[in-house]
Amino acid sequence: MNLIDEGLESARQVRCLERGAPLPKNGVVCILGDDLKFSYSALETFCCSNLDPVDVDLLLLAGLIAFADRNSRRNANWVRNFHLELPVHKPEFWASREVTYRLFEALRFLTGDFWSFAFSRRKKRDERALQLRFQAPAGDPVVIPYSGGLDSFAELRLFPVRHSNRMAILVSTIHNTAIPKVIGSTADPNSCRRLRVPVRFNNGHHPEPSFRTRTFLFFVVAATAAKLAGCKEVIVPENGQGSIGPSLIPSGGEHPFLSTHPGFTHRLSLYLREIWGKNTPAFRHPNCWLTKAQMLSEVKREVGLEGWENTRSCSLITKRYKGSNAPEHCGICSNCILRRLALYQMGLGYEGEPYLWQDLNAPRLDESVNRHIRKLLRPTTPNDYRLAAASIVDHKSLSSILQLDANASCLSRVIRDLQECGTEGAFDAHSRLEALLLQHRTEWLSFVGGLEPDSWLAQLAEAN
Repeated sequence: MNLIDEGLESARQVRCLERGAPLPKNGVVCILGDDLKFSYSALETFCCSNLDPVDVDLLLLAGLIAFADRNSRRNANWVRNFHLELPVHKPEFWASREVTYRLFEALRFLTGDFWSFAFSRRKKRDERALQLRFQAPAGDPVVIPYSGGLDSFAELRLFPVRHSNRMAILVSTIHNTAIPKVIGSTADPNSCRRLRVPVRFNNGHHPEPSFRTRTFLFFVVAATAAKLAGCKEVIVPENGQGSIGPSLIPSGGEHPFLSTHPGFTHRLSLYLREIWGKNTPAFRHPNCWLTKAQMLSEVKREVGLEGWENTRSCSLITKRYKGSNAPEHCGICSNCILRRLALYQMGLGYEGEPYLWQDLNAPRLDESVNRHIRKLLRPTTPNDYRLAAASIVDHKSLSSILQLDANASCLSRVIRDLQECGTEGAFDAHSRLEALLLQHRTEWLSFVGGLEPDSWLAQLAEAN
């Protein structure tokens, strides 16, 4: 089933081949076992009853999609056409109209790109993966995609309150070395178990930074772990500012950021249902109507906030961009601004946290860098200014969206989608979304109002 408008000739072809297969003359080649492979040590920790060929194919397909996305740069038009080829254990199953259509729908919603697929039969079964057999955990476990940020922290801290006597299975990336420390300071180790994403792929030398398929891979792994462990649900911890907010404020010509949007997990569920049927776990968004500060307020009220300072929220790899002396948080990306906004509301003293751009009251962005490490870092660039400005514009735009009549049609579209995908509280989506946006506005105005009027952030907020 070809869903690419302009045909395969204009599509970016990505061919996944088994080792020893003849190399094609065109297209991007991905060698199974080299460029795309399982981390078997991570796969061995899956608390599952068995891993069948369909599960193996699904995980590798999700990895190939992420590989293609990461290795194909976007142009000014944003939208790309992909045609992916993958050897699988059951090609007839994967090529069926229903499965392919649901996959296209989920990816189109998430990335804004067009995708088509072709499947061939594997010449060699992955016996190492297929021979894995484990005992599923007792009781009624719950899977949580765990990033190590404040939302993940809040959900795990509240887990004993919300899910008494249940185990939390935390799915995280292989490379996030800070996560064990965050988990250790957040929860009883006997009540949770960490699973790492078992699919690894080669990024190439010039990866595409938008990487919208990251959560496709992340959530497919989480759902697979849930299905194998007999879990009925996957809990997405994200707050409403992060999950619903970006769908209301698209940036320039970019496709809206929908990585944790309930509309995406709904479409992903429909795809997985074609694969697993009644064994498909449900995705839940218990915090999608709350701000990050409201989540932290609930944590403080119920169990206390011990351990929050170990979390990481930054979307940039600061040490790669600014040198080995750079702190973990840049302080100016949208995630960092939202973190600082929430900590300000909670009175947790975000000023004491180490940020690359530390001082929000400095008159210029380059002057906000901590003076003790300023000479050890790469200088502030025009691109850094653009990143800071974009972050401020996003949060200010979200705070004022209810005040502009021109946004009514966008709000109606988002509300309709939330209702159609059965989001928690969808029957009252209009009033819930309005309350979320009003709360964000209150928090944003308080945050900006607490700064010096001539600070770089206050100037950006005033100018845009």
